[in-house]
Amino acid sequence: DEGDRNNKVVYSQFNATSRFDNVQLEIGMKFDIVKVFVEVVRDYTIYHGRDINWKKRDLIRATFVYKVNECPWEIYCAWADK
Repeated sequence: DEGDRNNKVVYSQFNATSRFDNVQLEIGMKFDIVKVFVEVVRDYTIYHGRDINWKKRDLIRATFVYKVNECPWEIYCAWADK
């Protein structure tokens, strides 16, 4: 069906005015810059008592992993053209 091919997935935009105790991270969420993503993930994991490590971080991407070896949790952000 042609209508199905024209449907674009719309991802939520991070609201920078959200309080760190009220942030809901979602798959595909958009952030204005990687620096904001890094700050949000840091605040989010501190608030929820999670220990994370930076796996990779530069100006256009960031990856964090959970410190517990048995947990496969990973979060990733990369620059994408609009």
